[in-house]
Amino acid sequence: MVMEKNNSFDEIAKIATNIPGFDDLFFGGLRLPDYGKDTPEEGLCIIIYGSRSVGKSHLAMQIMRGVDTYLKEKGIQLSPRYRSLNYMEEELRKRYISLEVSKWIDNARLPIGSVENECRFCQLFPGLKKELGNFVYSDGNKCDKDKQNECCILKMVRHELINYNYNSQSIHWTLGSVNDHENFIASLDSKTINTDGIFDENKSFNSDYTSVAYKLFKEYQKDIYDSVNKNNVSDKYSDKKTATNFQYSCYVMDGFTAFDSDELFRLPLTDLVMKLKKVAVVSILVFDDRAKDMHFYDDVRIDMQRAYDKETQYSYSQLQVVKSSLQQHVHGWHKCRKMRDLSIKIFPSVHSVLLRRFTADSAVLRLSQNNLNYPQSLLERFQYERTISKNTSEIEILKGLLLEKSNENEKGIVYLKDNDNLEVCLVSTIEEHDKMLGEIAFSNKDTTHSFLLLGVTEQRLRKRMSELELPKESLKKIQCWESGLGCIWADEFLSIIKEYIQTWKKYSKQNHLHIIIDDFANLGFFPLMEKEKSLIPAIINICRTETMYRGYDVENKNDDSDNKKTDIKLTFVCTDPEKEVYKHINKLITNYKNN
Repeated sequence: MVMEKNNSFDEIAKIATNIPGFDDLFFGGLRLPDYGKDTPEEGLCIIIYGSRSVGKSHLAMQIMRGVDTYLKEKGIQLSPRYRSLNYMEEELRKRYISLEVSKWIDNARLPIGSVENECRFCQLFPGLKKELGNFVYSDGNKCDKDKQNECCILKMVRHELINYNYNSQSIHWTLGSVNDHENFIASLDSKTINTDGIFDENKSFNSDYTSVAYKLFKEYQKDIYDSVNKNNVSDKYSDKKTATNFQYSCYVMDGFTAFDSDELFRLPLTDLVMKLKKVAVVSILVFDDRAKDMHFYDDVRIDMQRAYDKETQYSYSQLQVVKSSLQQHVHGWHKCRKMRDLSIKIFPSVHSVLLRRFTADSAVLRLSQNNLNYPQSLLERFQYERTISKNTSEIEILKGLLLEKSNENEKGIVYLKDNDNLEVCLVSTIEEHDKMLGEIAFSNKDTTHSFLLLGVTEQRLRKRMSELELPKESLKKIQCWESGLGCIWADEFLSIIKEYIQTWKKYSKQNHLHIIIDDFANLGFFPLMEKEKSLIPAIINICRTETMYRGYDVENKNDDSDNKKTDIKLTFVCTDPEKEVYKHINKLITNYKNN
């Protein structure tokens, strides 16, 4: 496929899949072989394996969709392909459509005016317009931005009053039974989401001693080999700088569980991987646990499994990156969850937030290379400092950004140096809490005040503000987000904070953010969070990292210093000084301020 020169791979540092938590495991995204060239000679191969029903196929489909979306945004027009060996074509289509619908649900929940086309629900579900009538402000393709706050659809989506059911491919009210006819709202117009060419239709073969899965495998293998042979001929006459031999943005082959062990180990999988890397930018093979004993020329290996916490009697899924030959990755097991829309959400480990696994020497080496993306926050800060300090050497800038700890347990680990843009406070009494509410109410500072509530309801907080006879306008200054109760991990709690800060930095016009975590005295309501001793320093570390500049355009070298840095004030509320968590927070804050 011949491409325009400005559509080549030379501007792609890493492919961001936009899967929550997944890109963080690779410090920004997946790196291709021969990075930095206009046209990579081969693609990236990922092997996903693990126990049954853990979400391997769901993760593979998300990666496929993410890679395809990213490449299309970069102007590289290739097609994705998902091939299954165990007959789930209709189910696969429903999963893919569910991911697409969930994308528009997420867009609709973003702040007003943050995206050009706020939502497509009138187009996806034609019955909505008829059902809700004059309370929908849309022409079927684009929302009326002047009336978005009044649109009934956006209100329902933002308050999670409606839910998409992928089996019936329709939306229902969140409360009530899916089978209840009165709970039904509108059906999906599946023609609005194009899945042509991604999945194969179910095929039938004459029954004999050879399994259907094996016949499908041989057919798919032949197609891949034919594509490679065809490209080898045309490659002689093509311009290397403006052409690519890739036929697919992402190629997934799933369903190897259909083979017994003897069949599986006889398949020519090593040769298949080599061929797939010639025809697809990213290729993914999905296996069960038997893949642990198999050898491939793969670049990335991901292991998934089910785990059980005996203390809390809680079962959950987790994954780890076993191998990443082309780039650094975050080690260890990371919890993950299959969401309602069939997507996989990953929560990087608390310890990955605390540790920076690189040394000053290797960091200097990486900064001198074009492929630095590790960690992303350091790269962005370095690029900013280099632009405004044109006469300063790279190593001098690096020494100003990095700080090596002398502690024996942390020897050789390099951290980002603390900056003046993060303030950490502790509120320990009801009186101090009321005083803080008063300061928020009467403050005219350009600040967003966000309460992350632990065991406290928004209704209770606002009632307390009313009892203090604070101005009603002050109630509009605060944002509340409840974490719910019970089984929430520390990893998930950190992801909530990080995701919120990044969304706020992207869409808010204000420069000051005040995060109040209220009330840590209720931590006992969260058994999975309470036993994680590194939770509080990890929260501080995330906020410290997120105080880096925002909105700076390195490419255009915009030196305007306004609106570059984000000031974050982090307030821990623990109104029970007798609690062990209070003593822990107080000690950490004291050490943070002293350092």
